[in-house]
Amino acid sequence: MSFQKKVETEMRVSIYQFTKYDIISDSEIKSKRWGTQNAIDRIGGTIIMASKSLVDKSVFLNSGIEGMTAIGFVPPH
Repeated sequence: MSFQKKVETEMRVSIYQFTKYDIISDSEIKSKRWGTQNAIDRIGGTIIMASKSLVDKSVFLNSGIEGMTAIGFVPPH
């Protein structure tokens, strides 16, 4: 396994913006968090595939929800 491949799988992860149905507004809204595909699937969200971003796994350290970033997180470009 090359070093670059190892870095991408062990230290970095793909995250996405997503939408979720909001009962209060009776519409799909974009989340204020970003999440991994597994986390978004777990809560029944809809992934916005074009938003995919590769980030260091440390972005989840203080989020409080497994596989989700903190509210307001913006991935570096």
